[in-house]
Amino acid sequence: MENPFRQVIVNTHSSGVVQLCDPDDLLLAALVPQKASDGSVGASLSLLPFRGSWRAAADGPVFSEADLVEFLTPPPGRHIQLPVDFEI
Repeated sequence: MENPFRQVIVNTHSSGVVQLCDPDDLLLAALVPQKASDGSVGASLSLLPFRGSWRAAADGPVFSEADLVEFLTPPPGRHIQLPVDFEI
């Protein structure tokens, strides 16, 4: 096989990295309520697809840009600081 299927998984809170991705390629890890057979409700970690992407099921949970805001907004007073001698 000349070009085998490959997958790269990146876990980030970086708005720059997320903005470079096609929304169809993004999955959001979120706790989703789950009902157990005994009627109790718990939560499980699920990977949610972007709304309208090829991964999104018609009746399944999805995420939108609005759901990313809290993860991608830096805390007040936090900014990227590069060293003075930083070279590109």
